[in-house]
Amino acid sequence: MSDSDPHAGEDLADWLQEVAKRPWVSGPLSINPSGLPGAGPTAVQAPRLRGHIQNGRDLVGFALLTIAYLQYYYLDVMVQIGKLDKVVVFVSSTAA
Repeated sequence: MSDSDPHAGEDLADWLQEVAKRPWVSGPLSINPSGLPGAGPTAVQAPRLRGHIQNGRDLVGFALLTIAYLQYYYLDVMVQIGKLDKVVVFVSSTAA
């Protein structure tokens, strides 16, 4: 990768040093000043509820899959018990 400007790396290093000196007060907004409220028009942010809905959907789906698997497992166990051979045991009623 060739650079047309031989001092581009030095400019980048100076910029990184300057950014590193800034305090991390309000998260990513301290690095990106265009995200500050007084910086001009910005796009309206979508509500953060969407991520919670997706996580809730995943949780409900996982719960339903677990219930379906357990029903299948217990039905299989009941069928196996039902297929067992019967054992008839005679006990004498006149035990000493």
